[in-house]
Amino acid sequence: MSKSQVNCPNCDATLLLGESLAVGQRIKCPKCQTTFAVPRMSSNGEGLSIHDPDMPVGHRRIKKKKKSVSPVALVASIMLSVVILAGAGFAGYVIIKRALDRAGPIAAGDIAIGKPAPEIEGEDIDGNRFKLSDYHGKVVVLDFWGNW
Repeated sequence: MSKSQVNCPNCDATLLLGESLAVGQRIKCPKCQTTFAVPRMSSNGEGLSIHDPDMPVGHRRIKKKKKSVSPVALVASIMLSVVILAGAGFAGYVIIKRALDRAGPIAAGDIAIGKPAPEIEGEDIDGNRFKLSDYHGKVVVLDFWGNW
């Protein structure tokens, strides 16, 4: 029984083939798991180059190694995320606190639920002057807004 040699197209490993394999039959390289077709043999029994343009090339399936993340890198990235989020939260707290401190205290005075509202004078959306006391006994919704 004569054996012939074929080189894997992916890893260039030398494979020994028996006579029972027919040209075009698919084989799998044990080293890299690439699947390819058996090439035509030359007269001296050696396989043709897999890279020969006249020979059909089969589907190549290459298994990729899964890359794992080291536990140290995982813990470090989690800790970094926690520090960044804590810093952003603290910065937001400081910004809001400073803005409230600049606004000054809110004068509550006699404002309370069930008591009459203090007198408010202003201009409506059409430019007409009004007083809140003009609407005594009616439900009024006040919407204060500004453009800073």
